[in-house]
Amino acid sequence: MSSWSSDSFGVSALTPEVQADQTLFGSSSGYSVLEFIDEGCFGKVAKCRNLATKESMVVKILKEDVDFIPDTEKEVSILEVTSVLNPDHTNVVKFFEQFEHMGQTCLAFEMPDRSLYDLLYERDWKPLALNEIRIIAKQLLVALDALKGLGILHTDIKPDNIMFVNMQDQPFKIKFIDFGEAIPASKVQLGMWLQSTGFRAPEVALGLPFTEEYEAANHVKAEERQSFIDLPNSLDDLVNDYLPTPMLMIQLPVHLTEDYLPTPLLKIQLPGLLM
Repeated sequence: MSSWSSDSFGVSALTPEVQADQTLFGSSSGYSVLEFIDEGCFGKVAKCRNLATKESMVVKILKEDVDFIPDTEKEVSILEVTSVLNPDHTNVVKFFEQFEHMGQTCLAFEMPDRSLYDLLYERDWKPLALNEIRIIAKQLLVALDALKGLGILHTDIKPDNIMFVNMQDQPFKIKFIDFGEAIPASKVQLGMWLQSTGFRAPEVALGLPFTEEYEAANHVKAEERQSFIDLPNSLDDLVNDYLPTPMLMIQLPVHLTEDYLPTPLLKIQLPGLLM
């Protein structure tokens, strides 16, 4: 279940419907629509074939709606900022181009394999091995460090938005997707209500000051924490023994450990927020 768009509900009937087998023409290539893989309040997401390279691509087709114009402009502006990053080194999805189709803004991205949510589902929610967790955690922190350097908060980190590039050829190589909710750090205001409820950071929920660092420890939904890192049911054990585990601390680069590991406040407040 990838999440290239926000909370799902139908696209306006006034919006021209793009159909499967239709071709979308960008500035660098045409994109043949193979199937739709996601739909949300901002539009639809299509799996396409790049007619020039024959590669599979993702094209996010944003809704033509005056109410969403500011959101579309914001997402495009964020993608323009993040486009300076090396997507393979910083683990951020590769953005190819923006173009217009029948009055709708389209965004073309590389096509990942599956999401972390998909992997957990396929494994029947069984815990990941510690070495798998370590690989994913390192890449997440590298991506967050890169975004912090640009002054960007993703604000929608969750298993659906952590995608594996190619589980067969590059096992556990991940990319962040969906910058539709991202904001510049300079726009952060005390009391802003960010993130969906199940993924909301304690700092945000408590109305406390926060910066880019708040995202690092909050990409797993409360009820999915057991499946993701095999945390015990006891919240006392969770706080005292597992946030973070000593082995994970050893494996993280020193400067990332200092910046991103949970603060004492987070560890104190966590039990009440997970109940």
